[in-house]
Amino acid sequence: MENAKFKKCSKCGTWISKEEFISSAKIVPIGITFADEYYEISLYYFNHAIEGCDTTLTIPVTHFEDEIKEEIPDTKLTGTDQCRNLCTDIDKHAPCDQRCRFAPYRRFLLIMMKNKGLHAESLKTV
Repeated sequence: MENAKFKKCSKCGTWISKEEFISSAKIVPIGITFADEYYEISLYYFNHAIEGCDTTLTIPVTHFEDEIKEEIPDTKLTGTDQCRNLCTDIDKHAPCDQRCRFAPYRRFLLIMMKNKGLHAESLKTV
């Protein structure tokens, strides 16, 4: 994967690559939220865990679409009996097994957390 500039930290000014968001221990994934009516502003949240910074960064989930190795369904289950509302609360880290437009993005978040050795109870929001 290319190590190109992807996002500039709003606090310390460091440029962070997409690869760093996915694999660096200094970029800690903390959650996800979906804006059902405005899909394009659904966000992943990360803490920039370096000395002197520790700010929270957001990235639209669609910026990671090419990293998701499963089909992304068109159907949204939000507001239905099948939805457990996991994607509406940044602090919820339970897996979702539904066939919903948002579920693959949630599973990708959990993969990033697992690959970095993170567990829901070890995460904090700034």
